[in-house]
Amino acid sequence: MSTRRQHAKSRKGCITCKARHVRCDETGPPCGRCKIRGDICEYAGPRSTEDAAASTSVSQEPVASISARPREVIFPASRHLLELQLMHRWTASTYKCCCMIGSEDDEVWQSWVPQLAMKHDYHLYGLLSLTAFEIARLAQTPNRQQYIESATEYHGLALSSFRVQISSSVIDDDNIDAVVCMSLMLLVLAFASAQTR
Repeated sequence: MSTRRQHAKSRKGCITCKARHVRCDETGPPCGRCKIRGDICEYAGPRSTEDAAASTSVSQEPVASISARPREVIFPASRHLLELQLMHRWTASTYKCCCMIGSEDDEVWQSWVPQLAMKHDYHLYGLLSLTAFEIARLAQTPNRQQYIESATEYHGLALSSFRVQISSSVIDDDNIDAVVCMSLMLLVLAFASAQTR
């Protein structure tokens, strides 16, 4: 039986590498990965002994198997420009991929869905993912691979955030429109991700 090769655990890596679940070389700031990707490289401040003790103690509270992570931790500040670009592109053209030709639902997808995105993270992530997939699908797109990676990351966030929403709350008159709309968006996302790969 083969044994697994030992490797050093990295607990002091940058926030960006931790969020992407990749090993940080800890040479920074900026670390090697962030330098290559052009991401902002930030390290967490030193922890107090109280924080360290609290994190090692066993919690008696139940832990959800899937949790929606705060947007600030997942994406560094440089991603906000990408998000603005994707949001603009959605309202200019991408929304049309969700509309039937000749239908009157353009306004719903162009303006109402972005309003939902301001209220529900899963809508925002779905909208950003679909737009990034659309940009990546264009043959002349520079940085195509980066758009695919962003789209895939947003797609995963949309799915996990939506899963948390539908499993932890009652679907009623207040949220049925958002849930149905997101279900349709996930259907379109499935086709978009398959076409882009």
